[in-house]
Amino acid sequence: MDTGNEALRIYAENAEQLAERYESVDADVVFAPLARLLPDAPARIADIGAGTGRDAAWLAARGHSVTAVEPTQGLRKAGISRHGDRVEWVSDTLPGLTTLDNRTFDLIFVNAVWHHLDETSREAAMKRLAELTCAGGRVLISLRHGPLPKGQPVEPLSTEQELERAQRAGFELIQRIETDSRQENNRQADVTWTWLALEQRDIS
Repeated sequence: MDTGNEALRIYAENAEQLAERYESVDADVVFAPLARLLPDAPARIADIGAGTGRDAAWLAARGHSVTAVEPTQGLRKAGISRHGDRVEWVSDTLPGLTTLDNRTFDLIFVNAVWHHLDETSREAAMKRLAELTCAGGRVLISLRHGPLPKGQPVEPLSTEQELERAQRAGFELIQRIETDSRQENNRQADVTWTWLALEQRDIS
């Protein structure tokens, strides 16, 4: 199974239901363990796989310039209707993110996306994130752990392997944060998450 393309198909078919689920989660809860890792405003931030823009809008409300990258049209429309033009919306997806060209960001936020990429795509995606992160900038990536849902486009992830991948791409680990799932059904299934806070080495 091509997990990336299959995930996009499922998101497109279920965009309305997923939008309601995403917006039911409080962004304050999402960012609580990450607050001290965020840059001072104003910063240039990219939210990759932004969904409805819940997190992007939260960051924009705090004075940041935020680009919300979301390939699913239904989720982008839901995000624009909820959050208006508080963020810049871009249709693109990992690993290429070609629409972003040679732009760089102070922070790149990748939440609940990485497990939809296969091994080859994760390698390419990490290198692309390194290109898009300015020297001294940071990337926050969440890694899913737990049972793989039957028939769903979810790849098993090893925190150590992904950390090694990040280091090969030029990142240094700043912090590693373990959290429970924010969704009740995932908590019942023993799904947990690891946040990797990575910093781009200044090679100048």
